[in-house]
Amino acid sequence: SSTNYSDSPSFEVYELFTAVEMYSKSKLHEFSPFSLADFAWLYSSYHYRSPSLFNSIAESSIQVVQKFTCQDISLLLWAFANMNLPRSEFSLVSELFHLMGNRIIEEIKFFSNQSLSNILWAYASIHDSKSSVFIINFVINEVIERDISIKNFTPQGIANILWSLGKSCLRINEIFDKVEKLFVDNNNENNN
Repeated sequence: SSTNYSDSPSFEVYELFTAVEMYSKSKLHEFSPFSLADFAWLYSSYHYRSPSLFNSIAESSIQVVQKFTCQDISLLLWAFANMNLPRSEFSLVSELFHLMGNRIIEEIKFFSNQSLSNILWAYASIHDSKSSVFIINFVINEVIERDISIKNFTPQGIANILWSLGKSCLRINEIFDKVEKLFVDNNNENNN
């Protein structure tokens, strides 16, 4: 097994996670999209590095991609990006992010602000150049189109937005100007 215990809060937790992984892998196709996203989030939050498990979660997720809610999509993408698995260990990341990107495009109006910032962070983190830059640009344009006040984002959400713009190397002046305007307008509101 290629499970990494180096970041482990306790070895016992990883023993439990390994046992649950062994039991669950053959049953993942029975999981709901929410359960797949939640399961991935749990394992990712503990930095349980099992490419085999995440490949199985991705495979099951791809089969039911149209059933994912906006929150499920955000959670699943965050979990996969948080794992930072090398492409050599995780063969389905591009396909999963591509299919989820299509869902984001279809459902963009229904994503919460927090989900949008998580999606930006996830796509900037996976380094999948073409689809990542396209989705980041698409989501940023949605944030701008909604004319969302920066105070509607958590500090982490704001950091995710700025980090994803820098990480993706998007140098679209219009987007930077509009994002900057969100901050300047909010600052002016606070000073009045």
